[in-house]
Amino acid sequence: MIFIDTGVFLARYIEKDQLHYHTTAFWSDLMMQLKRLVTSNFVLDETATMPGRRTGYGFSAKCLLNIYASSLIQILRPEK
Repeated sequence: MIFIDTGVFLARYIEKDQLHYHTTAFWSDLMMQLKRLVTSNFVLDETATMPGRRTGYGFSAKCLLNIYASSLIQILRPEK
């Protein structure tokens, strides 16, 4: 199991990020290995907010749609 934090999502989707190239290659490797990936709803909140301020919220919405559509990413939500 691999926990995906905000930085990975940002580097994956924002082409101007200094780690975009490396993250894209890393992501491709993960998809081919079918590793179990997890993240949290808090991470997704950060992932939507940070690029939304920089590039527009339409871009953020597309990123989140891709994440939610993935069958390999499990989204953890805290319980009471």
